[in-house]
This record gives sequence, structure tokens and C-alpha cells, in this order.
Amino acid sequence: MAGSFGITRGADDIGLSGAAFLPIYRSPDGWSNEATIAAGAEDFERARDLADRAIVASPLDQPAVRTSAEIELLAGDDQAAQRKFRLAGLLGWRDMLSQARIMMLDAAQGDLDATLDRLNAFQRRSGVAAETQQVAVLMLAEEATSGAFLDLLERDPPWRAEMFGSSEMLDANGAERFAFALQSLAERGAAPRASEIAPVLNRLAELGENETLARYAPLLGPGAGEGVGDGQFLNLEQTIADTEGTASPFAWRRGNAKRTTVNAASGDGVDGNILFVRTRSRVPAAIVSQRMVLAPGTYRLTYKVRGDTSGLEWMVLCGDAPVAESAADEGSSREWRTRTVAFEVPAAGCAAQELVLRSQRNLRGNSIEGEFADLSLSRAG
Repeated sequence: MAGSFGITRGADDIGLSGAAFLPIYRSPDGWSNEATIAAGAEDFERARDLADRAIVASPLDQPAVRTSAEIELLAGDDQAAQRKFRLAGLLGWRDMLSQARIMMLDAAQGDLDATLDRLNAFQRRSGVAAETQQVAVLMLAEEATSGAFLDLLERDPPWRAEMFGSSEMLDANGAERFAFALQSLAERGAAPRASEIAPVLNRLAELGENETLARYAPLLGPGAGEGVGDGQFLNLEQTIADTEGTASPFAWRRGNAKRTTVNAASGDGVDGNILFVRTRSRVPAAIVSQRMVLAPGTYRLTYKVRGDTSGLEWMVLCGDAPVAESAADEGSSREWRTRTVAFEVPAAGCAAQELVLRSQRNLRGNSIEGEFADLSLSRAG
């Protein structure tokens, strides 16, 4: 008591009468953070105790309830986790993680109506999120749930386009599941839009899933990717400026070459536009490129060229390995010349290819200018 009396006297002196008897307050976040650390160390008994203290400190604190639910899940008590996730969902409708967990629990228990109703309502209100994308992937992965989910997508809910358009959130498995969903919708007569297909195929291409990309390329129409797209450069400016990922995965894309100018415009002696290239790139780098999905066999790439383009070359790549490279070309700056490059697509390990216009090594940084037109690809033999 003497110590307490002394502290009280000191507190009185600065106007904090009774401060010695104030309880030490700890926020729910403090308890929850310590509980998360304990769970990470697999000390689940201590983690549960700390998580419970956070709830006692503030029974309506939604993050505290959610943290406690996550710890129960890690500890293997699915029933306790389910109860707490449902409470967390009631306390925070906009908490995406809790809502996603509830959807997964409902789906696992076979309550598809509850899962789909919650998913539909949540995405109508809050939009698509990484957590709901995971729920969609899980629904498509299971035979017991994929049919019901496809039924919902077939009715074209207002969030369907955003769901497919947000494919950058997906891993390889998720992107393949989404491609399967698009194929299934097409087979059901609910043809998906190009703006829904392109983001999924672009994601597959970004992840290097070339065999899957080739399998689902026909979603964009017969022959998609089976030749040079826009070989007359009529849409080059539009597609290389696309920043939303909605352009076809087989459209032209700008490369990473530095100190380089690319544009397309009408000109003399060709049917379409002329591709104008000017570069001072010192190292080999892609200037423009496009993906293709060619069947195994022998092909001929044909194009027109004008100017001294000795520092530029066309290549066809399978992964990082070239299967075709154009020869160095020097000639008149005024006359069009037709060039042909023959190449072979192997039967294995080359499901997708990349056509690239690349700068060569140019250590002095000299200006290299060239014009190209009328690219085409034909099957030999």
C-alpha cells in the first residue's frame, strides 16, 4: 500500500488523482497480434487464449473474431472455425476473407444455394476480389459444384465480365479453370465475349502455360493465333497501347527496347500500313512481338523491307530458343525488297511461339531505321 500511496500522491500532484488504480488497457489488436505470432510458432493453446482475450476486450471487434477463427482453422478445429467465421461475417459484411471462408465452408458442406447466393450478393455489392476469385476457382474445380456455378454464369450476372477481366489475380490452375468455364459457356450456347476471353488467355500466356493457351485459343474464333495477326499493321497503334489486358493475346505488343520509336502509317507500294522503326538501342531487345500457336510443321515467313535494316532482325521463338532468324539485310533505302524465312515448328515442346522484331547489338548507339510491310505466314508443303 505504501508504494501505491506514493504513486497516488505523485499522480495527485500532476492532476491524475487515482491513476495508481487504473487498470492497464490492452487493445484487441495487441492481443490478436500476439495470438498470430503464437499460432505461427504452432503454440495453439497460447494462441487461442490470446485470441479469446482479444474478443473479451472487445466482443464486437470484427478483426479479433476473424483472427480467432483463423487460429481455430490452423489448430484443426473446423467446427469452432466455422462458428467464428460466420460471426465475423455478420460483424463485417465487407470483410472479404471472412465472406470467402463462409462460402468455402458452405460449399464443402454441400450447401450450394447458400454459397452461390452469398457470392452473387457479395460481388454485386462489393465487386470482384482476390478472395472471391479463389472461391470461383474452387467451385469450378469440383464436379459437385461446377455445374451450379456455370448455371449462374450462364445467366450473365453483372459481375461476370469483371470476374473474367480480373484474371491477373489467378495462378496457373485458376487461369485454366477460368478457361474451362469460358469453353463450357460456349458449349452451352452462352458464348462469352472477346473482352472476357482475352484476359484469361493473356494470363495463361503470361504464366507460360502454352499448351493450355493453344487448347483454348479457338475461343477467339477459328484459326486464332494460327498465323501472323494484323500483318498489314492496320491495328498496331491501337493494340500496343492497350493497358487493360483486353487485346487479343495474339495481337501486336510493344517490346522492351530502349530509345526506340515505332509507328504505323499508310505509304506507297504496299497494301496496308507500313511499320516504321527507328532505334538507338545498344543491346539486343524486342521492338514489337506477337504470340502464335502454330501446329508442328514447316512454315515460311514472308515480308517486305525497305531501308538499311542490317541492325534489325525477325525471329520466331519457342520459349527462349529461336527456330527462325532473318539474315542481315542491306539494300537501297528507296526500293521494297521481299524476304522469306523458312522454319520448322517441332512436334514437342513448342505449343506456342513468339514472332519478334528485335534490335541487334549496337554498342555505339547509332540510329537504325527500317520499314516493313505485308507480313504473312504460309505452311510449306
